[in-house]
Amino acid sequence: MNKFLTGALTAMALAFSGSAVAETGDDSWPLTRFAWGAGVSSSIDMTGQDLSTFNIAAQFGYKNRVIQMLGAGAGIDMAVGNSSSMYPVYAIIRTSFVPGDMRCFFEGRAGYSFNRMSAAGTHDGIYGSASFGVNLAMGKNFRSHIVIGYTYRQLRDCYHDMSAVTAGIGINF
Repeated sequence: MNKFLTGALTAMALAFSGSAVAETGDDSWPLTRFAWGAGVSSSIDMTGQDLSTFNIAAQFGYKNRVIQMLGAGAGIDMAVGNSSSMYPVYAIIRTSFVPGDMRCFFEGRAGYSFNRMSAAGTHDGIYGSASFGVNLAMGKNFRSHIVIGYTYRQLRDCYHDMSAVTAGIGINF
């Protein structure tokens, strides 16, 4: 009986301390201010230059209750139909514009892309992306998401500037 009483009191103490943490908000996103993440996506070229790509990206920066990511990132965008590859380096912001656990968010990227084109050498230029996303799973330490948006890439000489529709999936910690 004494072991049962000790166990019951311990369980009640743990339940009470857990609810006290939840009420103070110390148990909510984010647990730290440092953010990092990665994602994969695909872009469909809307300019007809055979530059649809498969993309891998990584970011790091700052987060709080309103901003899911404010920092810098880099990626590798490999063309599917030829041997062209593009390497964007960018500043990123991912935010829901309101505090709390919102499902929907906006993501913006602006930077520079180092472009290695299969037929005509290098065509470096500015890079930008605007996307809307939805958080899928949200925990204390991570968030997974899907995004869909528009990507612009400046190309020079024999290429037209690239416009693409991009869709992807990623995770933030």
